[in-house]
Amino acid sequence: MAWSKSSKSFSSSDYRLAATLLWVKRPSETRSQPSCCSSIIALVIPRHLQRRCVVRSRILVILSLFVGFALLGADKTVSSVQEFTIDASRSSVQFSLGAVLHTVHGKFQVKSGNVRFDAATGKASGQIVVDLKSGNTGNQDRDRHMNDDVLQSDQFPEAVFSPDHVTGQISSEGQILVHGILRVHGQDHEIAVPAKVTVRERQVSGTANFIVPYVKWGMKDPSTLVLRVNDKVDVKVTLVGTAG
Repeated sequence: MAWSKSSKSFSSSDYRLAATLLWVKRPSETRSQPSCCSSIIALVIPRHLQRRCVVRSRILVILSLFVGFALLGADKTVSSVQEFTIDASRSSVQFSLGAVLHTVHGKFQVKSGNVRFDAATGKASGQIVVDLKSGNTGNQDRDRHMNDDVLQSDQFPEAVFSPDHVTGQISSEGQILVHGILRVHGQDHEIAVPAKVTVRERQVSGTANFIVPYVKWGMKDPSTLVLRVNDKVDVKVTLVGTAG
């Protein structure tokens, strides 16, 4: 760089140097006392080029701030997604089937489960898998009849719930509405299930109660001439897991 006021040729490095010097000011200097750097600039670089360097530098600062705020917004979007892994050993599906003389109570084991939930949009994904062959009512003959004739669990060994939307917030304790598809006995059924959810640090638990019209959904009615049972079964789901 030629240190002459008459110089008219400037490289990109000259612009950067000038811009840097124009933005530097010692704390002790006041408006009435121009900095040494400013005095050098006035001698070396024409005034119109000084203004151009300042404008370019300020544009770069504004762009940097804009990018920073955009990245902060992206971080918030990512943090709104919550993931829960179900602990199958601590979760269960209980059911009650009313009959003429008494009510049959039973239980299925949860096989696995993983759910993702976006608090910003309500969108959900994942699966909760129930082992239908694990059905147990405390009576071996009745369980055999349930598995062989009603559930046909050799052909349809699992029930799978796939959530797709959640209404409400999963917080320390509250009510939500979970919408999704329940696949059972080879068919998909759209359901919306109210649930109570409790969160303690990373520990998450939830309970949901709903009715399954199993006969309407294509399963055999186990009623006989002597014993009449309901064509709907009450289901209670208890899930325990951890937040990822």
